Amino acid sequence: MRNTAPLPTVMHLTTLRSAACLVLALVLLAGCQSTVATPSDPGHKIAPEVTMALSQLSAGRTLDPDRARSDAGGRLEVYIYVTGTSAAVIQSLTAAGLKDPTPNPPSLVQGWIAPADIGALASDPDVIRIALPRYAIHH
Repeated sequence: MRNTAPLPTVMHLTTLRSAACLVLALVLLAGCQSTVATPSDPGHKIAPEVTMALSQLSAGRTLDPDRARSDAGGRLEVYIYVTGTSAAVIQSLTAAGLKDPTPNPPSLVQGWIAPADIGALASDPDVIRIALPRYAIHH
């Protein structure tokens, strides 16, 4: 006669392993659904290069035109990565202080922002990231 006593132990280990895998999958799923793309702190949406350029503008210093550009009104040229480029999003960005918005669908808007308005722009829920444009450098 065959002994089947170890079988429940093997099934028990398999059940525990399956349960552990299920818990791990749920934890990973919860982590993937976090708001990494749109952090709750608007400051995390602003690239460090933008912060540095705005500080230079606020201090009255000129910018290196190969890295950042400003207009006669003291505004910085920026790229705003957004959730979409609908008319409502553009209107919201304009209300936050963006001047001369130029949408580049599906998720980029180019424009000019004053140092005093960067916080309002970053707080807009449609804004994912604010960065400097990449300019061509002629050698």
